[in-house]
Amino acid sequence: MKKFSLQLAAAFLGAFFAVTSYAQSSVGVLPAAPNSTDKISVRLQFASPPIFIGDSYRVEIVANRIRLTLGAMNRGLNTIPVPFDFEIGTLPAGTYTVDAFDTDNATGNPVLIGSSSAFTVTDGRIGKTAPYVLLNHSGHWWNPAESGWGLFIWQDRLDHVLAAWFTYGADNKPVWYTVQGGAWINFFEYQAPIYQTTGPAFSAFVPGSAVQLQAVGTAKFSLGPDTGTFTYTLNGVTQTKTISRFKP
Repeated sequence: MKKFSLQLAAAFLGAFFAVTSYAQSSVGVLPAAPNSTDKISVRLQFASPPIFIGDSYRVEIVANRIRLTLGAMNRGLNTIPVPFDFEIGTLPAGTYTVDAFDTDNATGNPVLIGSSSAFTVTDGRIGKTAPYVLLNHSGHWWNPAESGWGLFIWQDRLDHVLAAWFTYGADNKPVWYTVQGGAWINFFEYQAPIYQTTGPAFSAFVPGSAVQLQAVGTAKFSLGPDTGTFTYTLNGVTQTKTISRFKP
């Protein structure tokens, strides 16, 4: 009897999962009225239990249509499904829609579980002048084939840029440079001087004139959403490096 009861329970749960896994779900975005400086998330409210309780997801954007695909799911039973938020990052100003897909645990194939209404991302930058920038390039950039050096780029809502470049000098010792005080020369290229800073040791830091700032070269970033180039002239040496966003 116990064996039969377990088999019956397993059959019931299997049927329950099959029926409820791909019910249409509510799809929305946060914040409700996003602008181009906001980090945007897709909010997915499953129609009925079992609910999503964690795993990977993938985001693709084609012609202003966002495709959110959930990984193979771990699911749990819950009588009150709760919403889940999936960050997709910043978006240029424009009108978008979201299609949310589940992943069939048995076949690995995507199954459409819901679509959002069209939503508009407004231009959130204040007082910017042409040439304006479509994307925020803030983050860690590197060349995977040359692990050991890289760039941290900060871009504010007015498109001002500060980059910190960690690399090695001619003596093979670590050295830091900053790229700052430049300008965007078109929609995707930024050019600025390279500075090297010297000062007292961290253990005996004295602010003021003890810190010296010296211009040592020039740099240009040509950046897309996830890849770009970094061209620099430093101490008489000119090179161009391919860079991409660091993704752990």
